[in-house]
Amino acid sequence: MTVRTSAGTTFKVSASTPATFDSSGYNALSFTTVGEVTNIGDFGRMYAKIVHNPVGNRGLVKKKGSFDEGALNLALGLDTDDAGQIIMKAGCLSDSDYSFLITTPTLNSIT
Repeated sequence: MTVRTSAGTTFKVSASTPATFDSSGYNALSFTTVGEVTNIGDFGRMYAKIVHNPVGNRGLVKKKGSFDEGALNLALGLDTDDAGQIIMKAGCLSDSDYSFLITTPTLNSIT
């Protein structure tokens, strides 16, 4: 197992969505860094566990089921002058879709 630090990770926001949902579409967006992020939390796909116990077998069978992309629990220090936080606040008050970019020192970019 490789242990990685989250130091140097950036969280960015765009008030736009890509024209195409691939790397070229996201690369065309303009992202603004959200300042004072203290914790991004766990993120990524979470799978439901499917289990059954066949009567002819004593063992419990476990399989990977449907997935949920989850929710990001972002913690930050409030900075009312930070451009990224201003965009995030506008997004909370809007029904529009926004795009996000997380860049870690070891994983490159996750959009």
